[in-house]
Amino acid sequence: MKYLSVLLLLGITLLGCNKDPEKGSLTLDFTATYGDEALVLLQSYLTPEGHQIQFSKSDFYISNVYLIAENGDRLDLSPVEFVDLTSVSTSAADAANGFKITFPDIEAGKYTRLGFGIGLDPTVNATQPADYPSSNPLSLESHYWTAWGSYIFSKTEGFLDTLGTGNLDLGFVFHTGMDDLYRQAYVDVPININATATTSIQVNIDHETILFKAGNALDIPASPVNHNPNNLGPITQIIDNLVSALSVQVQ
Repeated sequence: MKYLSVLLLLGITLLGCNKDPEKGSLTLDFTATYGDEALVLLQSYLTPEGHQIQFSKSDFYISNVYLIAENGDRLDLSPVEFVDLTSVSTSAADAANGFKITFPDIEAGKYTRLGFGIGLDPTVNATQPADYPSSNPLSLESHYWTAWGSYIFSKTEGFLDTLGTGNLDLGFVFHTGMDDLYRQAYVDVPININATATTSIQVNIDHETILFKAGNALDIPASPVNHNPNNLGPITQIIDNLVSALSVQVQ
């Protein structure tokens, strides 16, 4: 009987040592710039040609957000998020503060990669806003093309001075979508998640690169609006340049 009691006590002691792993949080802070300047809506910037350009909207979906742990394990953080840079670009102060998305309850430890998709993978893109509750970012009717059977992955809109006169004479509207335009991005960078603390990573999007990346610049006057599924050239440039426009800094 004493022997049994000792075993029972030992079992209880061992169970008591199996504590839940400590958890921390990760915040992705999305900021918008044009070159080295904070992006403020309806504020003029200069194109590589020296013409004025303004932005009126910038947003995009990210999906399949994940971390890679030091041991190689993948930790999925979120199936989809909506990054609304428009809402945080009304002033320089707001632009510097950024658009924040926080992922709680991440096991404390060292991670080596942050990755996510830009847009939606074909499986998710085959769904429709009506399939989701209003709390889900995929419920946005404003970001779905019924005629194309696709979500709108990103929106980049604004105005351009095409003649160099200071007159913003041309509006541009670039909405990306369709399965072939889904892209994946990742960055290998040391990320430490500490218990009961929040680690911040700044993800900056350079809008000069989106439109005027060297070697892949858009000819905006030639195609300022794209709503033709048979002409994916300009919006393919946009989504490819968007990947290149990302830069990451662990705070």
